[in-house]
Amino acid sequence: MTLPSIGPSPRYLEELRIGGGYGSAPDGGVDLDKAGNIAADGDLTIKGNVDVRGGTLQNSTGNVTIDAVNASADSTIYLKNSDATYKANVDIEGNLTAHGNVDVQGGTVRNSTGNVTIDAVNAAADSTIYLKNSDATRKANVDVEGNLTVGGAFSIGSGGVDKTWQHYCGAQNIFPINCAPAQYVIFFTGAVYIPVLDFDPNLDELSCFTVGLPKDYDGTALRFTIFWTATTGESGTVRWAVTPRIFRDDDSLQQAVSSFACEDPLIALNDLHETSGSIVPSGASSGDTFMSVVIRRTGTHANDTFACDARLIGVRVDYA
Repeated sequence: MTLPSIGPSPRYLEELRIGGGYGSAPDGGVDLDKAGNIAADGDLTIKGNVDVRGGTLQNSTGNVTIDAVNASADSTIYLKNSDATYKANVDIEGNLTAHGNVDVQGGTVRNSTGNVTIDAVNAAADSTIYLKNSDATRKANVDVEGNLTVGGAFSIGSGGVDKTWQHYCGAQNIFPINCAPAQYVIFFTGAVYIPVLDFDPNLDELSCFTVGLPKDYDGTALRFTIFWTATTGESGTVRWAVTPRIFRDDDSLQQAVSSFACEDPLIALNDLHETSGSIVPSGASSGDTFMSVVIRRTGTHANDTFACDARLIGVRVDYA
């Protein structure tokens, strides 16, 4: 091919068109312009590397297909940053359709709305989403900061733990050891009746109850939340102590225990007060277990400064 005179050396072609030229019917062709762009009406076959630096890979239909032509086995498309200190991100404004696996290692799956939908499109039967760790010795955890909405049944598989379990024991079901027996207190001129146990000041008074723990209890820490109120008094702090002990079938009931204390200042008379603490109960182990709980007001302790009765309303037990 003979080129016309195009000036002194170095000589450049500002644009090269092959065939009929890009976009020219019926021949079509390839257009290489002075900006370095390549436009082709047909296929562009590259056996080496394609290096797109800050540009866009597109065609007229808006679709880009990467095809491992005649591959004799499964093929992999790698998107990586040659600088190992940085990530190679994929930003998709539309939908991502994967006929195989999507493997996200240490990254995040998200979209601009904040929602991620996994849809078993055209599934002929009920579909299952598996979240698992390829290392069978480790678990695959799901951490949900907001609400988890389940349209169907929700089940915990073998080896899993339902951390939503909780147990509440009201004053009417708590046995008084040396505190006053349960009675009800009337609030709001007869509109609200609440059973309570009265614990005197300047004394160590006790009460107790028992709990059957769930079959999938995993031996970890439990939180005990104490609800109480006061109808007389002015100011001060109430100090509660909680002593739980777990037993299994054939365990001796005569075993050492551990406890914790929580202190709660008076907010106002006739207000609901709530205080809590956590502990791994003595004897804790996984499986179906039985727990005894002693609730004590340590009125002789220097930090218990409330000079009137503390009225125990109930205790809630759940996972810490």
